[in-house]
Amino acid sequence: MSDASLAVRTAIYFALTEFLENEEAIDAVDMWKPTKGHENNPLVGLNQYCQALALRFGLQGKESQLHLSILNALNSKKLIRQPSQAGSGSDSTKAAFTSITSQQTSSVLIEEFFRRVERYVAKTVSTKFSNELWRKSLIDEFKKKKNMDQAALENWLLGRTSNLQGYWPARKQGTQLLNTCYVVLAKWVGPVKADACFMAIVQELEQSSDRALQEIRKYL
Repeated sequence: MSDASLAVRTAIYFALTEFLENEEAIDAVDMWKPTKGHENNPLVGLNQYCQALALRFGLQGKESQLHLSILNALNSKKLIRQPSQAGSGSDSTKAAFTSITSQQTSSVLIEEFFRRVERYVAKTVSTKFSNELWRKSLIDEFKKKKNMDQAALENWLLGRTSNLQGYWPARKQGTQLLNTCYVVLAKWVGPVKADACFMAIVQELEQSSDRALQEIRKYL
């Protein structure tokens, strides 16, 4: 095994210990196989690897978190070449990493935010709550927006996909998505409770150990 391959496997192991017990993490690392022809680029095939991990270890719905954790581990070990360290193609490598990381961060953050809002609504309205009605009201409100990926939102909210697909950047679609969520929340619980809910969730996410979640204030 080359030094580079060992370093990649080590980074993956430490990333996965957030989700798996030690023995399971070791087994998960053994599932990692570099894509033929791209042995020096661990980004290639990473999405499929995370999907396989989720299926094997019962982590469905956490594919984005797995992906982001591994990306951060690889980057911290400088296993994804930066322009100053690489030759031809280094700019595109950095751009690819930045794009993938940004997309994963936005999806992970928004998914977690929406999960917490949904739990709050369920607790607040109690017997009047149903997941189906809540998510339908979100979908109906999202349909009024022209620059959102309606299909990705609907597929995720209806459980057709385990994760929110696409890119939801702060100050753009990501912020608009949270604003729309607030509108629906206010209709369900009233503006005072909606304000309190948003403030509480923002504080919780900012105190999270997950750096992706700590970026929540950028989206407001």
